[in-house]
Amino acid sequence: MRNHILPLSLCSLLLLGSGCFAAPPVVTLESRVDALNVSMNVFEELRPVDGAGGCAVFASYPVIEQTPGLREEMRSAMNQNIETQAALYFDAAPHKNAKESAGAFLTSCALGVADVVKVDPTSFVVREEWNSNLSGEVLKNGGGILSLELTNTSYMGGAHPGTSSLLLMFDIGTGNRLALSDVLTSDEELEVAMSLGSTLVAEYADAVFQEQLSEYEAFLENPSKESAQAIMEKYGEYALAEGGVLAHFDEYEIAPYAAGPIDITITR
Repeated sequence: MRNHILPLSLCSLLLLGSGCFAAPPVVTLESRVDALNVSMNVFEELRPVDGAGGCAVFASYPVIEQTPGLREEMRSAMNQNIETQAALYFDAAPHKNAKESAGAFLTSCALGVADVVKVDPTSFVVREEWNSNLSGEVLKNGGGILSLELTNTSYMGGAHPGTSSLLLMFDIGTGNRLALSDVLTSDEELEVAMSLGSTLVAEYADAVFQEQLSEYEAFLENPSKESAQAIMEKYGEYALAEGGVLAHFDEYEIAPYAAGPIDITITR
């Protein structure tokens, strides 16, 4: 994974409620809770397949625990949202929770491996363990905001494993999912987009697909609030993190697999 820290003279990107905003933040909290108690839900399971490496799942993702001052319905709403997203990384069908979804993945995986064994028992792909691994990270927990990153890395018999990430941001007071536009003004979003575009053009030009690079170059030549919103909606995931705004791009989104996921943190 490639990571880059980008300076930006926007103190409002650092801490909600810190006095850096020219106006109060967009988020209106319904409780006095500033940060949450968060633990990790962890499980793993193996499914053997005759003549093959078998299938495996592993998960370690954030769960919000009881926190003084946090209403239970708010905690439940946020946990359900996290659980739903975690479950979707294992199986596309609706499931009660991530563990049930992981079980469905194992069943489907074992059938797929067994089919390959029947066709070519000497294939290198059946000697490898097919798997789906989910990890989670807390990006920000304070100032009334909880930001998380869920990342799934899976191998299903191809040339290499694949990785995909999702950024989740919540209003601790309401339990609602937030977009970057909910916590930054349009002027701040424009500055974020310009700083991000400048970094991609200056430091990732050799990695980024030419089509996407041209789009960022065109945006920088004629930046506007509308074009900033459009290009940020088209590419990347965004959330407040400790120290600024994290922009994440999955493999193949703006660059080939060899470049890996691209993370750029926009900070001062």
